Amino acid sequence: MRASWITACQWRDLPMIEAVIVEVPNPNHPFGVKGAGEVSIVPAMAAIANAIADAIGRRLTELPMSPPKVLAAIDAPVTR
Repeated sequence: MRASWITACQWRDLPMIEAVIVEVPNPNHPFGVKGAGEVSIVPAMAAIANAIADAIGRRLTELPMSPPKVLAAIDAPVTR
């Protein structure tokens, strides 16, 4: 048994990875840039939306879910 992951991982067994940069501008953005870190924030928004729905009994479907929007959802009549 090895003491840690670092000693267990044999760095010499890992393949070489070559990064290839593809510079294609995004036509849907004013600066032509593409996002890279947005994926990590999606679960947090879903968790917040679920917490609000559990707390007030209404599902908010638009961002941002600001306090005025939450209050408006609480005060809105129930439609079914």
